[in-house]
Amino acid sequence: MNPTIKEVSLGQNGSIERNITCILGIFSVSNNFIISTSEEEFVEKALALIYTKVEDILERTDSCVLALSGGSTPRKVYNKLGKMDLDWDRIRLIQVDERWVPYDDSSNNARMIEQEMGRTVMRIRTDRTPTSSAEYYEQELRKLLHSLGKEQLDLIVLGMGTDGHSASIFPDIPDFENYIQRMEKRLVIAHEVPSQGMWRVTLTPYLLSQSTHTILLLKGEEKGKTFASALNSNDKLKFPVLMCLSEDTTTVLDSAAYKNLKFS
Repeated sequence: MNPTIKEVSLGQNGSIERNITCILGIFSVSNNFIISTSEEEFVEKALALIYTKVEDILERTDSCVLALSGGSTPRKVYNKLGKMDLDWDRIRLIQVDERWVPYDDSSNNARMIEQEMGRTVMRIRTDRTPTSSAEYYEQELRKLLHSLGKEQLDLIVLGMGTDGHSASIFPDIPDFENYIQRMEKRLVIAHEVPSQGMWRVTLTPYLLSQSTHTILLLKGEEKGKTFASALNSNDKLKFPVLMCLSEDTTTVLDSAAYKNLKFS
């Protein structure tokens, strides 16, 4: 079944906001599209969305567990987010995934998040083996959720690569289908990604897809084409991003990504 698009409203500065609904596997994902027309507007819309979601969560609950991805797309968003007037004592920042590089490496996600936000994140440690790091991070995450009386994450900020990966769930993970089945009910996993030539530690699709809210940030023509292909095909093994979206997902796109969202 093809996704259907309907216009919802016009943004305050004239950008179109649309709603798209599609069936992903056994559950339905309601995906609100927020379109930006410039880099500055992309950052401001993403920032406003995160702020609004966090404020809403804190109105309903005592705390907010906010999971943040790395990469270049959210960098400017994080820089401004860390300076916003939020009740940071009630917000717990955690990582979505990590490259297997030292903390002082420029490609380390924890380093980027902490430097841009000026705040501490619960880090995925890279000073031990990938497997032991994943096990340790899962233990710490379970302790955190238990202490806060939560069974799931409140809000996740995700990106997507041109190959359809999200978090560090890549389509070229060896024996991918069986691997996904084996990691069911796990919260954190470690694996080697051949296309990246390195190990990654990441939250699992099981945990990511259970989040109360998800924000997906997409920029560029190729990512727009990839996301449209993902929604059209519903092939979660070819496009792992589909495994990672929760039932309440909002996607912020720049105009280049949006104009390439073509559905068959």
